[in-house]
Amino acid sequence: MILQFIRWFWGYAEFTARGKFPERLLNLTLKNGIRLWGMHSDSDSLSAYVSARDYTLLRPLAKRCGVTLRCTKKGGLPFALLQYKPRSGLVVGAILYIVISLFLSSFVWNIKINNADNINEYELRNELKSLGLYEGAKISNINVNDIENKTVIDMGDIAWISINITGTLVNVEISPRIDKKENIKTEPSNIIAKCDGVIKQIEAGDGQAVVKQGEAVLKGQMLVNGILEYEIGGFSLKHSDAKIYAETKRTLSVTVPLKEETITKSDNCCVKQKVNALWLSFPISISGTPRGGYSTRITRENVYLFGSKIPIEITTEKYNLYNKNIKKHTESEARKIAENRIAVIEAFSLGDVKSYTKKYTQKIIDGKLILTGTYTCIEDIAEQQKIKIDGSITQGSDEPSKKEIKED
Repeated sequence: MILQFIRWFWGYAEFTARGKFPERLLNLTLKNGIRLWGMHSDSDSLSAYVSARDYTLLRPLAKRCGVTLRCTKKGGLPFALLQYKPRSGLVVGAILYIVISLFLSSFVWNIKINNADNINEYELRNELKSLGLYEGAKISNINVNDIENKTVIDMGDIAWISINITGTLVNVEISPRIDKKENIKTEPSNIIAKCDGVIKQIEAGDGQAVVKQGEAVLKGQMLVNGILEYEIGGFSLKHSDAKIYAETKRTLSVTVPLKEETITKSDNCCVKQKVNALWLSFPISISGTPRGGYSTRITRENVYLFGSKIPIEITTEKYNLYNKNIKKHTESEARKIAENRIAVIEAFSLGDVKSYTKKYTQKIIDGKLILTGTYTCIEDIAEQQKIKIDGSITQGSDEPSKKEIKED
């Protein structure tokens, strides 16, 4: 079978030799190292097969033997290609297609990430790219084990990662890390003040309140003690739970220039496109980056072939131009703008406050209106503080042992 393929690949010819002594031709071909096969003869002729390149060597030998040589059949790859000589472009194109396909198959075409609901895919792709795994990377240079190990170490929110390379496609399977949070309600803790204030209301649960209504407290001062001492001796540790409402003071401020530069969107825009293929990039538009102020919107569109993504991406950059203008505000206009801005800040800064009253003051300095809001708030100033213990403590014992206790 292999011998038949080799003969077909190099080409062969079937010939007939006629004359008085055709058997003499066999002796000369054997002497000159020319191999024949498929021989059969009759009274005055001899037929056989010979390789295409050896057929020309038979003519001088046939002349010496006094026989007439005639080719009756040609076959094999060289003669099959001659049929397509008028269409040589198709043959060259087919060869180039095979060569290019073999070359491109040695690179990564597509990276598919699965189970990434809780993972930032953009950060993950950047991490993989820094480790040598990206679309256009040479497959032979990818060390899967190193990339998996380093990715888990560098990205703390990934428990494990599996990278599987199938042809030019890379499948990345990941599992997010699930942190087992401690149940803070079971940890011994005190409650301290997170800011200065005057106590207005105490809603104590577990723990022993150490402040009273109307008392002024400073930031960091203990409000509820989680270490309960008994008159008969000993103590126990509690998770303090309380709401301590206090009157606090806050200030917020915004500044509005009476003359400011504004930016308005113009009707002019330009679009720039390019094609990214693996590691190569080709511009497909003649537009350049505009001058002056502009905003940019970049969109990337993947190219699919028969439903499969191929490593070709079309990037479109749209530049929206802006005009700069100088706008002047009267004092009343600036005040209205400032009130709108400070209202937004209040919504975010005072969202957890139970109630508050406010007072605005304004002043103009260096052509700028400064609006300052002073707020008297009623808010919960309780903040948990974990109790750190050196050594072990037996709770609930009739004779509790005393250990050194450190409080943050």
